[in-house]
Amino acid sequence: MTVRETESSIIFENDAVRFTVDRNGSAVGLFLKETKEELLADTVTPLFSITQDRFFDNELKLMYTARRLTAVSDSIRYENGCLVAGFSPLPYEAVISVAEKNGYFVFTLSDFNFPGDTYRWLSLARPPAVSMRILQLNIRERKYFGEWLNVCHDQEAAVAVMGAMPETIIGNEKTDRGRLLFAEAKKGILFKGCSAVLAAGEKKNFLSTVDRFEEDFNLPRGVKSRQCEKINASAYWVQDATPGNIDEHIENALKGGFSMMLMYYTCFVKEENGYSLCGNYELRDEYENGLPDVRRLIEKIKANGIIPGFHFLHSHIGLNSICFTPEADRRVMHRQHLTLREGIDESATKIYVDQYPFETELPENCRILRFGTELIHYDGCTETEPYCYTGCVRGYNGTKAQGHPEGCGGGVVYISEFGGTSGYCDQNSSLQDEIAEKIAEIYNQGFQFIYYDGSEGVNAPYEYQIPKAQYRVYEKLNEPPLYCEAAAKGHFSWHILSGGNAFDIFPTESFKAMINKYPLSEAPVMQMDFTRLNFGWWGYFQDSRPDVFEYGTSHAAGWDCPVTIQASLDTIRKNPRSRDNLEVLRRWEDVRRRRLLTDEQKKIIREPDREFTLLMRADGEYELTECFPVKGPSEDITIYRFAKNGKCCAMLCHNTGEARIFLPLKGQLFMFVDGREAEVCEEIGGISFTLSDRCILEAELSSEELEGSLAHCKII
Repeated sequence: MTVRETESSIIFENDAVRFTVDRNGSAVGLFLKETKEELLADTVTPLFSITQDRFFDNELKLMYTARRLTAVSDSIRYENGCLVAGFSPLPYEAVISVAEKNGYFVFTLSDFNFPGDTYRWLSLARPPAVSMRILQLNIRERKYFGEWLNVCHDQEAAVAVMGAMPETIIGNEKTDRGRLLFAEAKKGILFKGCSAVLAAGEKKNFLSTVDRFEEDFNLPRGVKSRQCEKINASAYWVQDATPGNIDEHIENALKGGFSMMLMYYTCFVKEENGYSLCGNYELRDEYENGLPDVRRLIEKIKANGIIPGFHFLHSHIGLNSICFTPEADRRVMHRQHLTLREGIDESATKIYVDQYPFETELPENCRILRFGTELIHYDGCTETEPYCYTGCVRGYNGTKAQGHPEGCGGGVVYISEFGGTSGYCDQNSSLQDEIAEKIAEIYNQGFQFIYYDGSEGVNAPYEYQIPKAQYRVYEKLNEPPLYCEAAAKGHFSWHILSGGNAFDIFPTESFKAMINKYPLSEAPVMQMDFTRLNFGWWGYFQDSRPDVFEYGTSHAAGWDCPVTIQASLDTIRKNPRSRDNLEVLRRWEDVRRRRLLTDEQKKIIREPDREFTLLMRADGEYELTECFPVKGPSEDITIYRFAKNGKCCAMLCHNTGEARIFLPLKGQLFMFVDGREAEVCEEIGGISFTLSDRCILEAELSSEELEGSLAHCKII
């Protein structure tokens, strides 16, 4: 990096860009050398700003009203590798170091300068600020904006403001002439030492720059994992795999063409009633020899060419876990912290507190207090002084009723909205690290990818705590995962999570509409962040049928995205079309794995409501064919028409079993099941056949004649 100073500005320059800051405190230029393009919008934007809850300087406090205020940088000088910024009328300066590394700039809030008489009569934290934007740039509007990575880009250029650590809060704001990208340090998370990265340059070099940044800062390798050959491979999900049934699960996964098996934590540890034991991570009885048995099961999966992944709820702690009973851990998360207004004995049913109960309409199963190691269930609370929780049941959930003195601290326990059988770790404590150690011990037996479920279950601010909780697990793994997914994400999660969140779970009757509404609309958004999404956790139900899975997985293939099938042995056994369902998934997975679709084909199958199938040619290769639904004689019968080799064809399937079908059809007709010709009987006025598995009819008819005949077919 070279730095030049003029009378009016300070200029930082690397091989890609020239960044200019004027001495009045604003960024005035970000010039891309290769294309000779200015990347900043044509506005004056202060480079830094700082926010206080009110004025603290005595004279200023008397001049202005008490309110939250933000002061912007209005003077800047360059000293010893740092920008020193003033924020009139605030009586101090911020010192922000600027460094260049491997094609990107690093901005770090290093210190603050205080004149000798600043706050001379006041005992205050210095500075008395709640947050500071350590970098903000108004970027000229470009074709794409990736909110997750905080990047504006098109085919020519890319500009991103990123966090160099989980503690840096990253955001953006739409402006009249562009988009304001900013990085913020917050008191209570990290102030001094908070760093942000500015990566700007040609689009073709952008991900390489981000990769170097990740390596330099020893971050999870988000770029590298996105380049993994398995990033678009679909997964077979199980919640009940054990040494006794793993062979059948492996057989089903191979039939569906799955090379990834995502295993729910309940495959290995004891659980009951939703998530009520989550946090214990006590191995199931089937693993008699402990973790070595877990390792042997994982090795069996790998021996069959399948990569195992671990699905867990890292921030959840069950109400029947050791975190809540027989003694409640003080490190569970609270909706509200409370202080006893007066002491109580072990039999008190009214509990008076100092604080106003700001959440007064919680569901019955969420009305739980904690004081000491005791849980207390309450019926209601007053909203006027003296504030009181009433109808209290002492020693709730197997804890012991105790006396608690006046002034004792506790609170309203934060019970998860998902079933009410678990709470959450307080991320501002060591409890999450203890849970992470248990998770890592199981993962380290040989798993290779991760799904972080329940990621939203953390303290505010969520943009910091969600990725930080994920990172606390990640740091304890022996080997980095091939890739990770999660139920929620924040900016720093981009480095941890290589794929976007999976949507779940769509019932069969609404499946196609939900594919249109959610993953199809989200896929192009995720591409703006150089990321794919998982097209869904798709429940495998007793009524799941081939055309539904074909609709979803074909559209997923159009966006180079994987899917996840949530399979239980019971539903696979009971579903009459499991052979067809798994074959549909296998074909599309094979097409995706071998990259057989052209760019033009991908564009076509992305379109909502268009349906496609993969037919097998005589040479064993696939033929992408558009097909059109035809209303059948019953909801149990699914019919599509299509063209093949100049012939009019139909694809039929009985969804729930089998039936004898009469088709009023004149002319020769051939029926094929699984590529083999099947029996068709001539009848008066038509033909008949038994319909069960998906079959293909080829007829010497026009499309109108065939569709008319199909519309009048009958179950006999």
